[in-house]
Amino acid sequence: MKKLKILICSIFIIMCSMTYAQKIQNEVVSNAGFSANHSGINMAYTIGEIVIETFSGSTKTLTQGFHQTGLTITAVSATDLFSDINIYPNPTMQYLYIDMPPHDSHFDVDITLYDIMGRVAVQQKKGGKSLPLDISHLPDGAYHLHIVDTKNLQYKIFKIIKTH
Repeated sequence: MKKLKILICSIFIIMCSMTYAQKIQNEVVSNAGFSANHSGINMAYTIGEIVIETFSGSTKTLTQGFHQTGLTITAVSATDLFSDINIYPNPTMQYLYIDMPPHDSHFDVDITLYDIMGRVAVQQKKGGKSLPLDISHLPDGAYHLHIVDTKNLQYKIFKIIKTH
């Protein structure tokens, strides 16, 4: 009986030494994608993952549906230089006045007025705080005014109504 116990324990130890433990790796199943590693830098992307589900355990999290990275965004600061733009009168018959924000002494902007079909009706480069725009020559209708700050590459779009 003692020999049988030693034999069973020996077989168990041999079998345990021959088995391999499961190794947890980041793995994604998707329609298409690519993964590369060079000099300690990893780059990976996937296309076509349609299922979104997350499972959390005490120490691990499994997320299906999106390729997960190790990035954490802690803060995003955005400034809207055009938050205080004043466009008047709207609707207008002849002149449209564009007052730029008071916090900056000078703006260089590209001003483009598009008609409802997307064609350029007026295009000007202007600078300053108060910008008059003559639209008396345009037919009545709806227009989109695009203002682009060339220094900070910000823009804003306004709907303008031209009346007779």
